[in-house]
Amino acid sequence: MRDLNLIKQLVCAQGPLTKIDISTKSLKNNTIAIIPCAGNGSRMDAQLGPKALRTINGICSLDSILQSISSFVSDVNIVIDDSEASLKAFNGFIRASNFPTVNVTLIPIAGGKGDGDAIFHGINSIEDKHTANTLIVWGDVFIHTPNFIKKCLDIYSSLRDEIKFFIPTFNAENPYVAFQRDSEGYAKKVFFKRKNEVFDFIEQDLCLFFLDQDFFIKYAGFFRNEYFNESGEYTTYNNEFNLLEFINYLHKRKQKVLVANIGKRDFVSSFNSEAELEAIALESSKK
Repeated sequence: MRDLNLIKQLVCAQGPLTKIDISTKSLKNNTIAIIPCAGNGSRMDAQLGPKALRTINGICSLDSILQSISSFVSDVNIVIDDSEASLKAFNGFIRASNFPTVNVTLIPIAGGKGDGDAIFHGINSIEDKHTANTLIVWGDVFIHTPNFIKKCLDIYSSLRDEIKFFIPTFNAENPYVAFQRDSEGYAKKVFFKRKNEVFDFIEQDLCLFFLDQDFFIKYAGFFRNEYFNESGEYTTYNNEFNLLEFINYLHKRKQKVLVANIGKRDFVSSFNSEAELEAIALESSKK
């Protein structure tokens, strides 16, 4: 049932999450996480291993994520590229880890085709566990406020009959990406700094996304039919299926993506370069 009051609160939200009235609680066995880790990491030092396995204060990014989400998800599919080095590194991580309350599965794919492509394969690999709740977490993040994710899952659980794609955001001073809203307040388009696009709005995602599996597979299938060629390449920007660019595509198909400005910058730290990783380590050491 559509909760118009909650949707209005979220569309108009300017943080924090504590101001949002949540009635429904999510269930652990009704949530599966997908962690895309199949990117090239071209701005990182490849000799130091996959981005998701880089460490801060002795804890690697992927370990931080699993520790943060294992208490409220039942299964985690980690999508990695199928190179020998990647398989060796991630299998070593899994053998050394201990998460008894969650099932962790590695999904090897041909990497470098975008996070949307990794999510598509990660969801397609789920067998007999279709669920309304799917949590997407980028592999190159450190999660500092796990309870925020749980509260967002509660929000998504209460709206899942109406909202198929939910993104928590925050006000960023110099965002990598920024969300433009339509007249109803839903996400219309995402602008990218890396494309030298100019924007005057400052909502950036927190590297966390909540979506319905069947919805995503349906529209990702349409997208792939249009942009995935016979040579196995996407005919899109940088030849990738990018999840945030996919929002533009969904809006053109009149599908609602709910963004809510309910987070804070320090809930999650992401990195795309060695300098950003060092900055997170420095900031973390001061806490």
